Order: sequence, then C-alpha cells, then structure tokens
Amino acid sequence: MDIGHCHLDGNADAVEFCPHESFHNVLAACTYTLQEGDQSSRTGSISLFDVDANSSRLSLIHRVQTAGIFDIKWSPIGGIVGRLLAHADAEGYVRVHKLESCLVESQVPGNSLLEISDEHVSSSMCLCIDWNPSATSLAVGLSDGTVSIISFLESQLGISRDWKAHDFEVWAASYDIHQPQLVYTGSDDCKFSCWDLRDDPSTIAFQNRKVHTMGICCISKSPNDPYTLLTGSYDEHLRVWDVRSTAKPVHETSISMGGGVWRIKYHPSLSKLKAIKLKWLKPITNMAPWHMEQIGKEVV
Repeated sequence: MDIGHCHLDGNADAVEFCPHESFHNVLAACTYTLQEGDQSSRTGSISLFDVDANSSRLSLIHRVQTAGIFDIKWSPIGGIVGRLLAHADAEGYVRVHKLESCLVESQVPGNSLLEISDEHVSSSMCLCIDWNPSATSLAVGLSDGTVSIISFLESQLGISRDWKAHDFEVWAASYDIHQPQLVYTGSDDCKFSCWDLRDDPSTIAFQNRKVHTMGICCISKSPNDPYTLLTGSYDEHLRVWDVRSTAKPVHETSISMGGGVWRIKYHPSLSKLKAIKLKWLKPITNMAPWHMEQIGKEVV
C-alpha cells in the first residue's frame, strides 16, 4: 500500500487530504520541531503533495515555512468558504490559508497556499483546531487548558469566546457534525467533556473523568451516525462512545503498539473503516502519520 514517500523537514504532526471536489489528490502535511539551545524556538512547515495512487507517485508541490504547527484542518465540504486550510501553531496563532489553483495546464492544480487571515489567540500554544460544519467558526484547544471559539466571517478571524475548560493541555477540540452547538474536548487531565455553545460562557453538557487513564489525544465524531463518537488516548486505547449515555464507552480496544492513539479519521466512503495515527512516546521523532486512504482499521 506504499504509494510513495517524502522526507519532511521536521516531525510530522498531522496529514490531511483535501476533501473538495477536483482536489482529492492534494495532501497537506504539517511539522513541528523544537530547536533547543540558549534561545529555543519551535519551527515548522506546511507541505503540499500531489498524490497519484495509480502511478505510485507522491510529489512535493509547495512548502510554507511557519512556526511549529500542532494541527491542521481543511474547511468542510458543506461550508461556503471554498478550499481553505486552517492551522494551530506554537506561537498561539490560528492562520487560514487558501488553496490556490494553478492556471498553467502543465502544472498540478492547487499547487500553492496563500495566507488570507490570522489571529493571535493567546500567549499559550494552540494545540488543536476544528471547523464547524458551516465553516463560520473554529474551535481551538490551548496548552493552558483554555478552549477558544474563533469566528470566521468575510475571511476575517476573531475571538468569539474562550473559557477555562481543563486543568492541563487541551489536545482535542471537535465540533459535533450533527449538532454544531456542541463542542467535545479532551485533555491531559484525562477528562472527556462536551460544551454547549448556546450558553455564554459555555456550559458543560457532560464530562467523563474516570474512563481514560491517560491524556486524551483525539476526538472524532462519526459523519454517518449522529450518536457515535471515538476517542484516542495516550493509554493506547481506542474507545467508541454513544453520546446519549457517556458513563462508559460502548466498546474499547487496546492498540498495543508502544504509543498513544494520536489521530483518528473516518474513511470518506467506507463507514466501517477508520485510520489511526500512533504517536510514539520514546523517542518523539519516531512518529508515524497514517492517512485514511492508506491504512484502515475496522473497529465496529
């Protein structure tokens, strides 16, 4: 299933195929590298690749040097904003890029990113990001335990609200696809929470603090089932939840491969296939980003 490989200029944190029509071949990958020394820095990049599975080709077409990036998300198909890529970085910024189409027929379509907006959210690091279904706002988790809701209107970002949601780093913040007034969060404090955005400040709809034995790394709502949600944790367990009853998961399985479950993605057309990215704890450079169109794991 290896259709190609490319050396990135840092540790890979997230990979995302563009979901928009005619650009499914465009893959974005972001990196984060801690440069240690007297004046340490966190550097990163976003790389765009053209992926051709038929010819087993993975070609780098564009790269943007940035601060260290922890997460990226393409704008959803149902939104009205077009082909946008948002990122959360180590300097506390959220930035939104537009995928530009190349007009030269001999070159690959969608071969560059143009930054169109940015917002300095906090002096803390922005660790995760997610669009709401209409692409009018983003949920961002921060290293100080805060969750921020960032509005995106007329191509401009602005802080709508924020609140102290967790005791430690918020590694997962995800909108409910079917009920976008709800945001799910997970943290190093092992708490799995849901917040209702109809209240200001946002009120907690539920919280489970007993099931995850280590920090929660990722949350993924099923695009097909309005009640199913998945969580991944440093405790190496993948858990399936019914959001109507969150006292305990309906299913959990150990992914015993030496690291936490860092990313979960649903296959775009096969509802029973999920992809998992494992983040190795030691050493941190030994990270393996796997994409949903390359590796699937049946869990239900």
